Amino acid sequence: MDREELIRILQQHPGIAKVTEEPLPADPNEVDSIVIHFDDGTVAHMNPGLTSPLVPDETKDDLIHRIIHTVDTMKVNMTDFDPASLTNIVPLVRAADYFADHGEGSADAYGWLTDYIGFGLAIDEPKILRIINDSQLPEGHDEFDILQLQSQAIENLHTMSEYLTVSEVGLGPNVVAVSRPADNESAWFADAAGMENALVELYNQTHTTWLVIPARRNQLFFVNSDATPEEWRGLLDLLEPALDAHDCLHPLPHLIVDGQWEERLPPTDTDWGRRFRKLQLTAQSRIYNVLARTLAAHMAGRNQEQPSEVGFEIADFTVYSINDELYSVAEITETAQRTSVPITDMIFIADGDSMLYVMFTDLCRECPHLVEPQDDQHPPRAIITRPTPRDYERLREFTLA
Repeated sequence: MDREELIRILQQHPGIAKVTEEPLPADPNEVDSIVIHFDDGTVAHMNPGLTSPLVPDETKDDLIHRIIHTVDTMKVNMTDFDPASLTNIVPLVRAADYFADHGEGSADAYGWLTDYIGFGLAIDEPKILRIINDSQLPEGHDEFDILQLQSQAIENLHTMSEYLTVSEVGLGPNVVAVSRPADNESAWFADAAGMENALVELYNQTHTTWLVIPARRNQLFFVNSDATPEEWRGLLDLLEPALDAHDCLHPLPHLIVDGQWEERLPPTDTDWGRRFRKLQLTAQSRIYNVLARTLAAHMAGRNQEQPSEVGFEIADFTVYSINDELYSVAEITETAQRTSVPITDMIFIADGDSMLYVMFTDLCRECPHLVEPQDDQHPPRAIITRPTPRDYERLREFTLA
């Protein structure tokens, strides 16, 4: 479906006064977004990427139904909010870029389950999830209030679903998926204690470790670490396309360690392990680079308000193959006084006409004065200060090239 057809469909929707195309407020250099003007005067931006099929066999009728459902969700989320309905909240588990500041009505993360996955709040209404943002919480709320709301959300999730249920997905007994609540199965990822109990129960049945994969809003998989090669490959065939879905989370195996989620990929000495490594870097790149554009727009706004403030360049997250191994990389130019970098395997630092290849961990260990954590960034970033001539001498001693 092209943009013109999308606009025609939207214009036929009851409650929509007109549809226009405008630059995204967070990044005027990006492709124009579709702007919906509702008949009550409210305005919402729609991502044109929603016209791309979620799955290869999605029919046009299904696609149109999904678009209309998205419009209905927008409309409900912009209507007057009754604070009393907070008693019905459930977890909203989404990727970090979902919680980026896209203007009024953006979803807020009230906790972080991993560097890449946030814990938001929503109200499960009959047809949609109504997203809760900070403006809808009680005035003067604090961290204790947030913790209570998170606990309430998880308690409501248990009440709705009674217990966590799973079913096979046709790949074999070692790959199962959470089957409810419908269209919000990933909400269980917010309940680390409950998920740990489920993992222990699975271990007691098979005496092998099980992992959890939050693929999409409605796809939360359990996979046995002792799965067969065919099961791993079949699972990857489901996970790799998830990266192109608008509701993608972070489709990688996770394990709970000391009450916290950690990524746990298969070893790269297998073909499926190498595919997971590529999937990991692609997923990280997708989130980091979406948020880099938001960060750039935010910095541009701050520079206009405070022109004298010293800013920084923003490095992208890129992937390189070096000696048949994949590495995440951020590049620093020689002219940059300060550079905001994603946390990558390696940093490329310009050195005249050449480039120094420095492992990020080596840079932090050998030149810690150059690296400063950047506040309030999920996933994390760091500010790297331009090396001095003496720093360059030290860097050349442990560069990989």
